[in-house]
Amino acid sequence: MQQSEQAVRQAQAKNYDLQQGARPEEIEVLKAQLAEAQANELLAKLEKDRIQKLVKSGSASASTLDQLMASWRAAQARVATIQSNIQVAELAAREHTLEVAVAQQKAAEAARDEVNWQLQQRTVHTRREGRVEDVFHQLGEYVNAGTPVVMLLPDDALKVRFYLPQHKLSQLQPGSQVKVYRDGQSQAVSAQVSFISDVAEFTPPVIFSAESRDKLVYRVEAQFQLSS
Repeated sequence: MQQSEQAVRQAQAKNYDLQQGARPEEIEVLKAQLAEAQANELLAKLEKDRIQKLVKSGSASASTLDQLMASWRAAQARVATIQSNIQVAELAAREHTLEVAVAQQKAAEAARDEVNWQLQQRTVHTRREGRVEDVFHQLGEYVNAGTPVVMLLPDDALKVRFYLPQHKLSQLQPGSQVKVYRDGQSQAVSAQVSFISDVAEFTPPVIFSAESRDKLVYRVEAQFQLSS
């Protein structure tokens, strides 16, 4: 993740640098060179004008004037060249170079986002609140991909199942409220009937007792949430 973030920062810096042109210090160097070239051009012009007057009076040769004219034109060209260099330095990079830099920045950001997503996948979040009912693997064990690690019981999935004889079936319907009593708890817990079987079945052996003698009963389920 740190490597991908560093790549993004590097791409952003490169993109910004290409948009800014040359550094201010580099432009200042060019301006100093321009000032020197302008001074040399002025000196060459003054010398050329002086000799030009002497040539007219016959005190200087035409060849000397030609040399000074060439020096003056060279000084002018030097000034124009440095001025052009300053203009180029102040410009951003060429359009297609900027497009490449933008594309590289987007690619680095996409790679960063992918690494971030992979990092987030190392932490698993349940989509429903609940409690852990069973733990299948302990810390240090090797687990294959897709293998359950824990068993969760969602808060809204906790239910009670009981059986009613036919003559009491009419007292309940889906949505009815019932009171559930637990061993060791004097206070009842409210539950809402969510399912009533329409098929009679024999009384399950696990609930058969002297108080439950009806052979045919109906299964009823009610959902509730126990407080912690």
